[in-house]
Amino acid sequence: MPSFTKPITFIGDIHGRVSDYVDLTEKHACTLQLGDFGAGFRQVTVPTLAPEHRAIYGNHDNPTYAKSLPLFLGDYGVWNGVFYVAGGFSIDREWRTTGVSWWPDEEITCQEWNEIIRLFGRQKPRYVATHDCPTTAFERILGGNVIRNRTQSAFEEMFRIHKPELWVFGHHHRSVEAVIEGCRFRGLNEMEIATEQIEIPLNGMWHRSWSVTLRAEEEIDD
Repeated sequence: MPSFTKPITFIGDIHGRVSDYVDLTEKHACTLQLGDFGAGFRQVTVPTLAPEHRAIYGNHDNPTYAKSLPLFLGDYGVWNGVFYVAGGFSIDREWRTTGVSWWPDEEITCQEWNEIIRLFGRQKPRYVATHDCPTTAFERILGGNVIRNRTQSAFEEMFRIHKPELWVFGHHHRSVEAVIEGCRFRGLNEMEIATEQIEIPLNGMWHRSWSVTLRAEEEIDD
């Protein structure tokens, strides 16, 4: 199948460091920020950038607000050949304030996860970008005690079904890299970047985004 290669720079959690983030986008032609941008926090202003620079929301973003902004992609989909899923679980939510620093829809619903997992199984993508990671990656790379949650469990089911070549994630504020069952996992620290060469089929799906809350669908096959 004819294809072309495009460098995409992945950016870890920024937690409101918008000026530093914008500096990174000026140095790299195409970027995907992996969540915990700080969207929805009162002191954070989310910029509008060129469409080559996008973000997914994490557990420290207001999902509904984030998805109303041009910078953010939907809950899940494909962007520049990368299969992405937003959201995550906050282990610190009991110390946060609902609607101010924590939002109940931080994780995708069980019904929608069923659709995501089916889509993932059909697409069998080579590249995946998420905020969190599968349980297997957390246990083998990051260590520590697993706190069971819907997002990690769903990622684990995806990983059981299909092993992509590359899976990039943020969330844990650790710079890690390891190969597990043929999949290269790359975890990014805060403000860390990783540029990867992504091969995109010319007649494949480049961009498609689904949004659970907004029920909006955007499709660009160019």
